[in-house]
Amino acid sequence: MARFGLRPEDYPEEEFGVWPENWQVFDIFLSMQTQWRMGANGPTGLDYAALESLFRMNRVKRKQQRDHLEAIQIMERAALKAMAENR
Repeated sequence: MARFGLRPEDYPEEEFGVWPENWQVFDIFLSMQTQWRMGANGPTGLDYAALESLFRMNRVKRKQQRDHLEAIQIMERAALKAMAENR
């Protein structure tokens, strides 16, 4: 992690709730945790190339995929902001 500018404290252990209707998209976001694109200053965003296969594996219907992508992008922006604040 340190090689990419990340530290264990970038990921504090906090308890939080996930509404039942958000579990699938949250689980997909967690599955993307190894898919960060890295730049010279650290993570720049998720590699969406892996997302289509995750949608298939999680049986996300095509009509739900846009909503799921938008939710993942919200979490992605929040994660990028948190990682940038901790640099």
